[in-house]
Amino acid sequence: MQFFRMLNRGGDITILNSFVVSLVIIFFVELPNQNFYLILFLLLFLIIHSNRNDINFIKKIFNKTWCLILYIEYLFLYSLLFLLNKNYSIDFLFFISLVFLFGLVFIPKYKGNFIFTLNYIPYHLFEIKSYIRKRFLLCFVIYILFLFSTFHPFSFILMLIISLEYISNMYSEYESKELMQSYFEKFDLNYKIKTANIFFNTIFIPVYLLYILQNYDKLEFLLLFFTTLNLFLIERILIKYKRYDNIKKNDYLFIADIFALTLKSVLIFPVLLNLSSNKLICQKNLKQYVRNK
Repeated sequence: MQFFRMLNRGGDITILNSFVVSLVIIFFVELPNQNFYLILFLLLFLIIHSNRNDINFIKKIFNKTWCLILYIEYLFLYSLLFLLNKNYSIDFLFFISLVFLFGLVFIPKYKGNFIFTLNYIPYHLFEIKSYIRKRFLLCFVIYILFLFSTFHPFSFILMLIISLEYISNMYSEYESKELMQSYFEKFDLNYKIKTANIFFNTIFIPVYLLYILQNYDKLEFLLLFFTTLNLFLIERILIKYKRYDNIKKNDYLFIADIFALTLKSVLIFPVLLNLSSNKLICQKNLKQYVRNK
């Protein structure tokens, strides 16, 4: 199948993560209404389709039948997910969803040309702003999945752990030396960390409230979510500026590094104990580029 050939060529990590999310949902999460699976899996296939890089190749090879080839691939994988899902019983809504699945085939590849300017995100959050503009569809679907995940503490925490890779990638691209200099001449590192935490906690307010409404007797998991998210952000920003090099374009963390960083954030103390020393290392590195730092 063209889909698996694409993965073997090193397809977008987004596609692999989408299937990880799907498998986790299938085997570990029982949603309160089985029709939610239809919405979730359609959203996941929307991510997969919009991030494929081989559609033009398929059009050239299969000519007029390209849409049928794609649909057969998606139909097979989509049906397989539901057949493996012990929490779902096939009904007429499943067959209606197949019509929407066919419609996904004709959605053009998302190129990051977002129609809004995202002016509501301030300048000093340029990493976040740039990431959302380039990957708006992905960010939108992940946020919807966060809302769905609030019905149970397990899915709530699991969704956070899966999504920390995307949050890490927001800070993987190095800004230019000029942009970095202009930023840190106006603001300091503490301000950057504080504003990032405020932004994420603000957009997660609906998620927090929805979780409280459904799990008011299990608020300790909300506290775990809150501390892990905020400490992960702090540590990720510090890692970026500890390693910042204007010659390099980016510094993506490996999965093992993200997992270790997640574990430190869950445990809390490893991050807090090294917070001051990591800030000093960052400031020392920044002095090479920013005057009066």
